[in-house]
Amino acid sequence: AGAGLAVLAVPASGTPLPWLPGLAVGITAVGAPVSFAAWRQRRARLPGGGERDELTALRPARRRTVAEVTVIILAAGALATLYLQGGQGQDGAYTSASPVLAALAASLLAARIYPFPVRGLLRAAATRPGPVGFLGLASAARARSAAVAPALALVLTMTMAAFAAMVAGSVSAAQNVASWQSVGADATLQAKGNNVISASAQHALGALRGVTGETAVYTAASSGPFAAQLTAGTRAATTEGLAVVDPGPYAALSGETPWPGFPARLLARGAAGDRVPVLASGPVAAVQLKHRTGVLELDGTRIKVRIEATIGRTPAFPGGGSFVVLPQWATARLPSIAGPNVLLATGAAVGSRQFRRTAAAAVRGGQLTLRQQVLSALRDAPAPLAAEQMATLGIWAAAALTAAALLIGLAAPARGRARLAGRMSALGMATRQAHALALTEALPLLAVGVLGMLAAAVGLALLIGPGLNLAVFVASTGFVPVRPLPGALLLPAAGSVLVALAIVAVQSALVLRRGPATTVALDEAG
Repeated sequence: AGAGLAVLAVPASGTPLPWLPGLAVGITAVGAPVSFAAWRQRRARLPGGGERDELTALRPARRRTVAEVTVIILAAGALATLYLQGGQGQDGAYTSASPVLAALAASLLAARIYPFPVRGLLRAAATRPGPVGFLGLASAARARSAAVAPALALVLTMTMAAFAAMVAGSVSAAQNVASWQSVGADATLQAKGNNVISASAQHALGALRGVTGETAVYTAASSGPFAAQLTAGTRAATTEGLAVVDPGPYAALSGETPWPGFPARLLARGAAGDRVPVLASGPVAAVQLKHRTGVLELDGTRIKVRIEATIGRTPAFPGGGSFVVLPQWATARLPSIAGPNVLLATGAAVGSRQFRRTAAAAVRGGQLTLRQQVLSALRDAPAPLAAEQMATLGIWAAAALTAAALLIGLAAPARGRARLAGRMSALGMATRQAHALALTEALPLLAVGVLGMLAAAVGLALLIGPGLNLAVFVASTGFVPVRPLPGALLLPAAGSVLVALAIVAVQSALVLRRGPATTVALDEAG
């Protein structure tokens, strides 16, 4: 607490009072015991200073409380250190243990919070007919302290499995995004040299079964010799990449990719009056959109254009950059554009042997790039492949430890469940109700484990994730953080619940197989 006050007292730029942090620590160290003593003595005592012997009070376990608070503070400090360093600091034993400390802290908090919802459910079950809900929840409430120790191991193993799954899922998602940014569609077919994609080639590829979308476009990079010059207002001309598309088919193909919807209606004839409507990428719009109207020059030919909207990444320019998009009908004013030079295609059949043969025959010498091949190359690289194997190994190891923790946690109170099930069966409870009673009593371990895992895994993803750059596994120059993926969180929770239910069901079936009389006799003999 004193260190926390010192951090709050000292601004980031330093302080002219170097004694202030020490004073904050000293005041806290001296004042805290006095405050605790005053709080303990806040209530008036009985005359004579005695206490009534017939009254008993349940006192909290002080050592356990101190230990839990210490673990929570250590976890908060480790996570705060990683967050403040932003992944750039030196790794040490303390910061490396932050995932384990976070899982421990989450499980302790879940165990402390757990009684409150159980009490609410117990009150609700008391008003409903049938003994199953009330007896199961009452037994769960009494067994809370016994379930804490196995729950700690359960939260640890489930959190490790969830975090490994989040890392693997984040890498896989980033690789998928990188493949789209590299190709733009499921397949691109680039014509050789100055050749064009003919209408017959488009029809041959589009007619293949499994090809759901295809369109031919003309593209020219902003750094190449066929780049366009855009002038707007009094600003100097800027060099831009150029994409010429057929708005309708191009919008349909864009709808089958992760890129945002393409506004085809803005490129219709007459949308900009006597000017040609165009779409501009972000860098172009930042410079030229203020004037909206301008002149586009290509190979000595000038046409008047109007910037209708901005556009981000698109199949024709999946890598982004500075470019403008023109409608195909405007090429009549640009004689230097002979026709489309790139064909984009999407669909399940793209990449098949028939598609490759047809592409080779339709566009002689063309270069075919398949997104699936790019994605496979990213995944089969040495670093991503090793990371995937390590993550898979970690997930399976955590799953095995989770099963062991469930076995230990559910075996400890098994005798109590057997007694209760035998007694209730002897009183006439149906077998189905006895099974339901056993499943309800397993609520503490599952609730503490799942709640702790969710809190720890989400906390790790939000605090540690931004400091872990997974770009090396994606061959990307950008920053690829760990993201909290719902599937990575639900899979360990669902698997643990199913395993726990199976264990309890087997235990309950073995107990009820003896018969109520045998169970009661063994209980009395024990």
